[in-house]
Amino acid sequence: MYITKKIFSFLRIIVLNCLILLIFGIVSSFAGGEVVEMGKADYLKILSVKERPAGALLNIQFTVGNDDVNARQFFYRFEWYDQDKFTVGTEEGWKPEIVQGKAARTIQTVAPSSKASFFKLFFIGQENSDPSNPPAPSNTYPIN
Repeated sequence: MYITKKIFSFLRIIVLNCLILLIFGIVSSFAGGEVVEMGKADYLKILSVKERPAGALLNIQFTVGNDDVNARQFFYRFEWYDQDKFTVGTEEGWKPEIVQGKAARTIQTVAPSSKASFFKLFFIGQENSDPSNPPAPSNTYPIN
């Protein structure tokens, strides 16, 4: 009986602390995201995608690796969604970046709104680098 009361008291404290953190926006519920590779890039690969709260906003960091000895260009853009998978904010344009030969490049961005809880990262490697006429998605995979 005494142990049960202690456990219940401990669980109550944990639940109250979590509620306080949620109310003040320190912990946000993010649903994750997806990477959509547009065409197959021979040398460029997305090595990692991470997410974390930045206050009430979703902060994304991804790293692109280049297996070639030459510098390679890639393009990326994000689409942002709320918890019901409705789009949030305006559509982003394609952003160009370069990663040097045998190196990696890390990019960070923040969601345009605190309503964004899910994202899609669209990626085009140099071999398929015409963002005005992107190839069809060749690979889509979830993050988390």
